[in-house]
Amino acid sequence: MKRVLLINDSKLENAIMKDMLSSINYEVSTTDEYHAIKAVQDFCPDYIITNYIMKEINGDQLAAVIKVQYPNVKCIISSSNPIDIGNFDRKKINAVIKTPIDRNELKRVLENVSNENAAKQVDSEAIESNKHCNKCGKLLDFNFGTYFFCPFCGNKI
Repeated sequence: MKRVLLINDSKLENAIMKDMLSSINYEVSTTDEYHAIKAVQDFCPDYIITNYIMKEINGDQLAAVIKVQYPNVKCIISSSNPIDIGNFDRKKINAVIKTPIDRNELKRVLENVSNENAAKQVDSEAIESNKHCNKCGKLLDFNFGTYFFCPFCGNKI
């Protein structure tokens, strides 16, 4: 079962979101911004949904701190105001949601974040396997263009 940590200074919003996530088969823990780092360490979540505006820190700042130590955690910003994902570093923020959100949309966002990261991993593995020529073993630098044949031995790539 996937785990979601909710970080919000509103206990009511945490309770509502926790109920929705539990109903779609996620294990959920809640915390506020003051105990967030310890909660990540103790709960080991797959996802973090953090409120954007809190008393002491913004959710994107908190996510950036968390991503330093836990880079595989997927971070989602929630807000009752419309916010644009383009305003955030996509290496730190995987998605944004506007609350209130319905159960089906929340499930779709979590699945998309999970699928997006799986696709990135497959793409990076494919790139890694094609960095060297299979015949001569020399490194091919794809920054200079696309190769169909190895420039060193002529082998088809």
